[in-house]
Amino acid sequence: MKPERLNIKKEILIWAVERNGQSVDEYAKKNPSFVKWIEGEKLPTIKQLESFATQVHIPFGYLFLSEQPQESIPIPFFRTVDRHPKFNLKLYDTVIDLQRKQEWLSSYFRENDMDFARFIGSCVGKSVEETVLVARSLLEKDPDWALHVADSASVVRTLIDWLEEIGCFVSVQGYVGTYNKRQLAVADCRGFSLIDPYAPFIYVNNNDSKEAQYFTLIHEFAHLLIGFSSGYGSGSDNDDQREDFCDKVAAMFLVDGALLHQKWNGNIDGLARTFRVSKIMMARRAHEERLISDAGYRSYMDAYWAHVQEHLVKKESGNSGGDYYATTRRRLGFNFLVHISNAVKSNQLSYNDAYRLTGCHGVTFDKLISK
Repeated sequence: MKPERLNIKKEILIWAVERNGQSVDEYAKKNPSFVKWIEGEKLPTIKQLESFATQVHIPFGYLFLSEQPQESIPIPFFRTVDRHPKFNLKLYDTVIDLQRKQEWLSSYFRENDMDFARFIGSCVGKSVEETVLVARSLLEKDPDWALHVADSASVVRTLIDWLEEIGCFVSVQGYVGTYNKRQLAVADCRGFSLIDPYAPFIYVNNNDSKEAQYFTLIHEFAHLLIGFSSGYGSGSDNDDQREDFCDKVAAMFLVDGALLHQKWNGNIDGLARTFRVSKIMMARRAHEERLISDAGYRSYMDAYWAHVQEHLVKKESGNSGGDYYATTRRRLGFNFLVHISNAVKSNQLSYNDAYRLTGCHGVTFDKLISK
C-alpha cells in the first residue's frame, strides 16, 4: 500500500522555513525533496511532513492552514543590531515557554492564597536614585557588596539567590527550552522580564559574559519595580524612556558614584575588575561622574571597540557541559522547582504536567527534584 501524500500550500511550506530563520535555498541544499514539494513535482507523505515540522520547529497542524498565522513576540524588545527585525522564532519560543510557566505558577499561588510580590510597580513615579535605594533595600545590598565577592560568576549566583529570596523567578539559559542546539544569540536577547504580581520572571541569556549578566539582572529587576515587561538585545537602542530609566538604575546600582570617587585611580580596566562590571560600564560611569572628560571617554571607547573588532572570537555556547542537573536548575530556577515539587507532592500537579513544565521526565525529573 502506497503512503498517502498530501498537497500542502507552497506558501505555507516556504513560510515555515523562513519562520525558522532559514532561506529556501539554504534549506533546499540539505533537503532536495523540498524543491519538488514547492514546485509541485512530488507531494510529501505524512511521515515526511511530520519530520519537516520537527526540523523547522512548527506545530504540525500549522501546515494545513489556508494562510500563515500572524505571530509576534508578546513583549517589546529594544535593540539596534537590526532595527527592523524579522520574526525571531527562537526568541518567540523562549518568551512563550516562560509565559507558560508563569501562568501555571501564578494560578498555583492564587489557588493556595500565597503572598504576592509587593515590590512589583513599587517604583512607578520615583527617580533613578530613589529606585536604586529601593533595589538595595529589597536585596539588602550595600554599594560595595560585589567588591567582596570572589569573582563575577559568584556575583551573578549570589544576586540570583537574593532575587529569588524576595519572590522573583530567574531563568538563566542560552538556548531554547531543552534544545541545546537552538542557541539564542546575545544580539537577539540579553534578557527580559515578565510582570506578574505573583510570579515575576527574569530571563538572562547564559551566552553573555558574567559581567553583562550582572547588569541584565538589575536592569530587568528595575523593570519589575516599575511594572513594565520588556526585553533587550546587544546594542540596545534605549530610545524608550523606560529602557533608559532601567539602564540608569542598573548602572548606578552596579557602580555607586560616591564609592567610585573613593576608589578612583584612573585605571578603568582595573576598576572594572574590582567592581565586577564590564569595561564599558566602568568607562560610562566614570564619564557620568565627571572623572574622565568627554574626549577621554571617546578615546577610551574608540580604543575598546577597535580591540574588540580585532579579537572578535566571542564564543557563544549555552551548553556549558558539566553537571546536567545544576545546568537545569539554572535554566528553570530554584524557586520554580521548589513550587513544582510541592505541587506534585500535594497532588495539585500531575507528573505529566510537571514533565511538560520542566522538560524533564521520569527518573530524570525525580533526580532533579531530589537534588
